[in-house]
Amino acid sequence: MRTRHLLIGIAAATAIALAVLATAYLAGHAFYLFNRRVPHGVRIDTWYQCWRAYAGIPLLHKRLLLSLFAAAALVFGPPLVLLSEAAQRQRPLHGDARWATKQEIDEAGLL
Repeated sequence: MRTRHLLIGIAAATAIALAVLATAYLAGHAFYLFNRRVPHGVRIDTWYQCWRAYAGIPLLHKRLLLSLFAAAALVFGPPLVLLSEAAQRQRPLHGDARWATKQEIDEAGLL
């Protein structure tokens, strides 16, 4: 059982690391697109390099933040929605019907 938990932990850590890298890459693309530039030559560190170069300019600062949040929403949003749906109480496949008790029949005035 410990091995299974360890493997699940490693898989989760790997998935989160890949999601962070995908977010950084997509944020670079989004920043270029928000500035009406063709995103040629975008690398994993493009957003960070743009942050270092343009964060002092208020308009570009807003676009940098917008591109980061948009990329994070695209990468982390769908898995979080799927996890929240999976964590909700599962309805029974064939319902949960049962026979009424004598008290319930009396309270409903059926007899």
